[in-house]
Amino acid sequence: MNLYYTINIKDKKPYSIARFNLIWRFNYVLSALFVALISAYIFEGDLKSAVLFLFAFLLTTGSLVFLYKTQNTYPIYFIISLVGVLISSLAVYITPDEVHYGNLLWTIVAVAIAYFGLGAKTGTELALAFAAIPAGVTTLYLGSNDLWRKTADELALAF
Repeated sequence: MNLYYTINIKDKKPYSIARFNLIWRFNYVLSALFVALISAYIFEGDLKSAVLFLFAFLLTTGSLVFLYKTQNTYPIYFIISLVGVLISSLAVYITPDEVHYGNLLWTIVAVAIAYFGLGAKTGTELALAFAAIPAGVTTLYLGSNDLWRKTADELALAF
């Protein structure tokens, strides 16, 4: 049995097979990617980022085990989407000295996973909810730094 490409699932509908294969392959590839990223961050000495990617690795490998045992994709799509947005939002707050373009991309990928895996109606509702999470974290982050209270001259001096 080739675990990467296909797993014989009970449901024989093409849409269900495609949905299963999409999340199976996505988790498989991300698990390998997270191992490489964890190793790179440990090598650099950035333990905060390594711990965040460790949580992501545990999520993807746990999802693989769940999918292999149950072949139920709905909870995995929901949990991967929700936790993906939460981890990327948490990374903005925990590591304020880094550039966070990647976190925005992870959020977009999580919303796309919800949209394609859970269906258009549920995916659209979750996309709106997931947009509120990074906005709330960003508001808390800016409020704690008092950046929004500074004048343009103070900001120019800071840079």
